[in-house]
Amino acid sequence: MRSPLASRGDWHIHLVGPNAERGAAAASSIGSSASFHQTNIASYDSLASASKQVYETQKRINFVPAKAGIAEHANFYATHGTDPPPPVAGLDPIVDIDLKSVVSMSYLALHYFRLYPSYYSLIYTATNGVIGLMRSIARYFWLQNKIRVNAICPGVVRANLLDTKEWANFLEEYFTPVEKIVGYYAGWR
Repeated sequence: MRSPLASRGDWHIHLVGPNAERGAAAASSIGSSASFHQTNIASYDSLASASKQVYETQKRINFVPAKAGIAEHANFYATHGTDPPPPVAGLDPIVDIDLKSVVSMSYLALHYFRLYPSYYSLIYTATNGVIGLMRSIARYFWLQNKIRVNAICPGVVRANLLDTKEWANFLEEYFTPVEKIVGYYAGWR
């Protein structure tokens, strides 16, 4: 099946990934308007090298779908006989590929595009994937331990993260008062 992006005619598709055989097969299935670059997705240097090679070859980068993923092999719910328990086994490769590679690729795209849709706190926002984590653990926590999981997502709260000058980047109507958040927590008791 022909890729819609390859069908444009004026774009060359560059695929990146760790598996040379599958990557070459995927590029071949798209046709002559595609190339594959064997890349360690978890390595910033490897992604940077591939990005530079693409840019030097094409003299431009039009589109970067910054998405990579591996299935979760870590067991977040494992029980241990130690206090505190050991770190989550297998966590680093998941975070490195599913999150850090996306941040790295977006950062590299910024370098080549010089275009960025979110002017402030993107990495902070991305690493606070609280909603997804809460949704992932809520059912298990409740079914196994009758522990209720909730997340409040108030948006911008004036806290000690930034100084006055940095807070000035936000419009006043974006702020949620701390008292409102405390009220939500108090209502759960």
